[in-house]
Amino acid sequence: MADLPATSRLDRTLQRIVERTGVPGLAAALLHGPDIAMLGCAGVRRRGSTARLAPDDRFHLGSCTKAMTATLVGLTVDQGRLDWHTTLAEIFGSTLPRLHPGWQHVQLAHVLAHRAGLPPNPSWRTLAPGRTRRVLQLREASLRRQRLELTGRVLATAPRFAPGATYEYSNVAYIIAGVVLERINREPWEEQMRARLWRPLGITTGGFGAPGTPGVVDQPRGHAGSGRPVAPGSLAADWRVPPLYGPAGTAHLSLPDWARFIALHLRGHAANPHHEAALLRPETFAALHTPAAGEAYAGGWEVSTRAWARGADRAATGRVLHHDGSNGQWYAVTWLAPERDLALLAATNQNGAPGLAACEQVLAAFRRE
Repeated sequence: MADLPATSRLDRTLQRIVERTGVPGLAAALLHGPDIAMLGCAGVRRRGSTARLAPDDRFHLGSCTKAMTATLVGLTVDQGRLDWHTTLAEIFGSTLPRLHPGWQHVQLAHVLAHRAGLPPNPSWRTLAPGRTRRVLQLREASLRRQRLELTGRVLATAPRFAPGATYEYSNVAYIIAGVVLERINREPWEEQMRARLWRPLGITTGGFGAPGTPGVVDQPRGHAGSGRPVAPGSLAADWRVPPLYGPAGTAHLSLPDWARFIALHLRGHAANPHHEAALLRPETFAALHTPAAGEAYAGGWEVSTRAWARGADRAATGRVLHHDGSNGQWYAVTWLAPERDLALLAATNQNGAPGLAACEQVLAAFRRE
């Protein structure tokens, strides 16, 4: 794509990282404000194939999907249909008759911040005992039923801890956040992503699960820890993160399209000197970007400080938003430095130590720029 700002220097850097780490392919982008300043890729779509990565190829984002789900919640709050302090009992009390009383005071804000007392992951026994293929099916209407069934099973038991008392990262929390959206907005989470978030941002490559067509290397393939390529649409491709997990981590996008979403939050952050609230209200961005006192996770973002992210203002602290994600066959990571109006994105079609090392080396290379 001639209109994408790929640079031969970045491509060469990524090629060296591919050779050092052994990942099949690697892509990265640098954002200044809403604009892509650098975009590059290296390697192949499938190990053993000659099909090279292209700048607009699609990557599975894993848990980087969570910030998108939280943004959908923010949109619904802005429409007056939800409140950050709405409780799970208020949302599900009439739908789930077996709701445990321990959830009476668990708020939506607790869910998005991983402070609700929800388990980290659903067990396969909880998901659907003896119905593995049903759990892995792709029809969106069926997924709504599966997610509501999972929510009912989880909320019929007591929370693991009192609301707000402890941080424990939870994929179940974001699945349930998706069920909240499906209940309030009366349409599948997938359709809400397409119509309420991606379309307004001009995102056209968005989808769910592993990208590509079985039997055709038209997109990158994920690779298992052993380095073996995994075909899209197969049981192996969805085994660790099945479609039911959608709101917690199944989105795929090209890096230029992912950058559109990242730019929304980069410019929406109150610490950005070019602060510009689009799609969401300023106070909604603040709610998504600000953890509870003493905590480091907000609405789909890990929040911390880094020296390299410190802006020029005397009061600058180097605030960053960060998240990574993987379904066991891909790895994606992003760092947002709002004080510098800068963001970094990297993705590879291999998880495990090689994928993590490749993306860490991309970050180090960008920091040297």
